[in-house]
Amino acid sequence: MQAPLHQWPIICIFVSMTKVAIIGAGAAGCFAAANIRGAQVDVYEAASRPMAKLAITGGGRCNITNSFEHLRSIDEAYPRGARLMKRALKEFSPQDTLRWFTEAGVRGFVTEPDGCVFPVSQDAMEIVRTLSRAMSEAGALALPTAPPPWPMPSSSRLAVHPAACLCWTAWTSRGCSVSRPCLHSQ
Repeated sequence: MQAPLHQWPIICIFVSMTKVAIIGAGAAGCFAAANIRGAQVDVYEAASRPMAKLAITGGGRCNITNSFEHLRSIDEAYPRGARLMKRALKEFSPQDTLRWFTEAGVRGFVTEPDGCVFPVSQDAMEIVRTLSRAMSEAGALALPTAPPPWPMPSSSRLAVHPAACLCWTAWTSRGCSVSRPCLHSQ
């Protein structure tokens, strides 16, 4: 069963091909914002600061991904979501995650016996700073929660501009998966 829309970790709303609103400045929202080019990207966050949970994840060390070396099949880690995770990890694997963060300036990673992968610094703030810098370089802005810049009917939790497109991403302790948006024009 899929989580209700309001429980998804991040929602990207493509208002047009040049404006993107991302709801949630957690790890997934900030990662998505850092990787969107050619658009004005605004990230809305209700918490007092972006990536607050990321800063304390893994006991402050940040379990960035998982090596999956100890698994024979992805079904062992995701019995109810194996199909989705196979597709997501095919699009953006744990190795892709590590490559992205290395290219963005993280000094290296260490894999623990249980397969958890941490930055060699053992400091979640290194990941927070890396994502913040990448967002800044991409021109993305993290903003406090505000009313959306499109009409929102009172009968709906979420309204989307007719030219918009929704996609969702999720950051898990076993890796980051970013779905591809279905971009279209009118």
